[in-house]
Amino acid sequence: MKLLASYNLTEARKDNTISPVEVWRIHNPINELKKHLDWTVDETTGIFPEAKKAKDVTDKEMLERIKYFSKYDLVWGSYYTNPFIHSFTMIAQEKIKTRFVMDCDDNIFEIDPLNPIHVAIDKKYLEFMKGIAIDYKYITTTTEPLAEVLREMRTYRPKDSVVVIPNLISTESYHNPGYDNGDDIVIGYTGGSSHYADLHKTNMAEALRDIMHEYKNVKVKFVGMYLDKYLPKARYEYMDGKRGHEEWHKLFSELNFDIGLAPLEDTPFTRCKSNIKWQEYSLMNAAFLGSNNGPYKDTVKHGTDGWLVDNTYDSWYNGFKVLVENAVLRKKIRDNAKKRVIEEFSLEKNYKKVQEGLEKITKLKEV
Repeated sequence: MKLLASYNLTEARKDNTISPVEVWRIHNPINELKKHLDWTVDETTGIFPEAKKAKDVTDKEMLERIKYFSKYDLVWGSYYTNPFIHSFTMIAQEKIKTRFVMDCDDNIFEIDPLNPIHVAIDKKYLEFMKGIAIDYKYITTTTEPLAEVLREMRTYRPKDSVVVIPNLISTESYHNPGYDNGDDIVIGYTGGSSHYADLHKTNMAEALRDIMHEYKNVKVKFVGMYLDKYLPKARYEYMDGKRGHEEWHKLFSELNFDIGLAPLEDTPFTRCKSNIKWQEYSLMNAAFLGSNNGPYKDTVKHGTDGWLVDNTYDSWYNGFKVLVENAVLRKKIRDNAKKRVIEEFSLEKNYKKVQEGLEKITKLKEV
């Protein structure tokens, strides 16, 4: 197998950084594959090494890049969203045997109107993205619910051309020693703007506010999304989540959560989410407290390796109260979860799921 990971497919960033999605979905998985397989595994930044508009790319450069890609069985990248790059890869995959594979990790076609991202995505862009999801011959994605959404859109593509490669966590990159906060209890959350409705429409925030007023030893840290629900400011810390993956890994290693939050509104968008937060919090040595729907309902064993609640005020309040008051239960949950994540969801022990998914694409009948 000859595999090429192509980052920043929309355009090459001048500082050669890669996005958090690319780190999770492609960069970390292929680095693990390199350790175990005799595959040729290479990486490149962008379809074209330098950021250029279509009018700036010469015919010679196009031919050179097509020749470069022809050395590989698969070119794997995250979201082909630039019209020029989309057209180029569509032409390239007709001229050479190389299979271009697009990874799609979210149901971007069902974004909540309250999500800040929704404002920046107009109907024309969504129609273009649907066209891309239909055009590309091969797609990898994170969960079966998301795969089904994509398969329903791709009516003239074989269903097996959408392959699920689950999110798996790198225990080497995501390392946290665990922290003793003494008498304090730190409740934490990490997440980007796609989780806006999860924070504001699940009743979690109101319950957290009241718990903080009731328990003076509770402190709160939010990374990525800001929450303002009249929380006691002296015990609430917000940290910007915009940082490169190396900086994020460093921050992750320093976060001292006792309880990790994962509120999730029950919508078509969130039903396609994966259990990333449960994986991360577990490696952070934090007890997981999340909504009883979507990926958490399907993964977490309530009371054993996590605590699941309904999206009502009473359920969230009682969930907070149980975990805040019971240190023994918190330790049981976090220890069981960490052990299970390492066994069932770590890249180090489950890299074959990535290998098998990519190999499946190479064995599919040409579509």
